[in-house]
Amino acid sequence: MGGDYEKGVYNQLMEVMEKLNVMESEHSQDRKEVKELTSAITSLHKENAHLKDEISHLKQTAFSLEEENNSLKAENRLLSNDNERMKRILDNDSSNSSNPPSKDQPGKAPNMFNGRKTTKKKPGAQPGHKGSGLSKAAVEQGIQEGAYQYRLEQRGTPGEAYVTRYRIDLEVIPVATEIRIYAGCDGKFQVPKELRTEVSYGGTVKAIAAFLYSEGVVENDRICTFINSLSPPFYRERIRVLPEICPVLFHRAKRD
Repeated sequence: MGGDYEKGVYNQLMEVMEKLNVMESEHSQDRKEVKELTSAITSLHKENAHLKDEISHLKQTAFSLEEENNSLKAENRLLSNDNERMKRILDNDSSNSSNPPSKDQPGKAPNMFNGRKTTKKKPGAQPGHKGSGLSKAAVEQGIQEGAYQYRLEQRGTPGEAYVTRYRIDLEVIPVATEIRIYAGCDGKFQVPKELRTEVSYGGTVKAIAAFLYSEGVVENDRICTFINSLSPPFYRERIRVLPEICPVLFHRAKRD
């Protein structure tokens, strides 16, 4: 009986050892699979990080390309508008603009259209037209009132019969007025403010400069040139800087 028991225990032990071998073999396979899966996961992590970097780079590239595309679109609009403008300019000729026929493209027939109608009227003012010039009566009235300086010029042999014509002109003569300021009882010279410089300008010159500057909107140098052109060479050396003529006017303009 003791032999049967020992045999039974031995058989059980062998069964257990066989199960352990099978389990160890299965566990070894599981460890191998876990190792392979761990390696695959690590590889996937690396690939995922690489893809993230690549996606970030692609996003930056796409953003740069979008900005460049917007810039090119804006430039294209400008070039398109400029092209349309140039086309309109090139299409303009004497038939659809004020350009003369000499500016037309070579080979284009000139515009011969003339909207004026032929009449038998003589050139110049027509009968009944009210003139806008000075009349003889107005000039003679101005002479009587002293508005014009009267001069007589005779042509031909003097006789009883003659016709009268008037010629209106202007004479600009620089006048240098010496102003002598004598000392008072206290021995001091009371020099007015407007005469503080040795040479000043009179009211007529100031009025001309002020009118040209404020009403005519003429620049400083051109006003000086205009006034100088009315004067002999010695006077031309005097008027150089307009603010010296009208200091109040130019001080106000500078302040504004």
